[in-house]
Amino acid sequence: MDDLHIVPLELSMVEELPHHSRVYAFWETDREPGHCERGYDDSFEKEAWLSAVLLEWGVCGQVLVADERAVGTVLYAPPTTFPATNCSPADPSTPMLCS
Repeated sequence: MDDLHIVPLELSMVEELPHHSRVYAFWETDREPGHCERGYDDSFEKEAWLSAVLLEWGVCGQVLVADERAVGTVLYAPPTTFPATNCSPADPSTPMLCS
């Protein structure tokens, strides 16, 4: 891994993200924990979520690229864009964190 750098996440990069980053969409959806719907496509939901947040809020993630290959991602956005945080005991506890 000689060429290691971080780039802003763009919607055009979704297909290049590591598998777990593309298909894991728990925080970005309002499904109940452990609930699986037949025909539910997490990768589609993740891409739709990214598209909506990018349009409304702007850059919402960074991608770690090693030797021209995406090897990791980090997502960030306002708490209101992550519906599953409502079911977490670690919800933001102050109004400042929710603004």
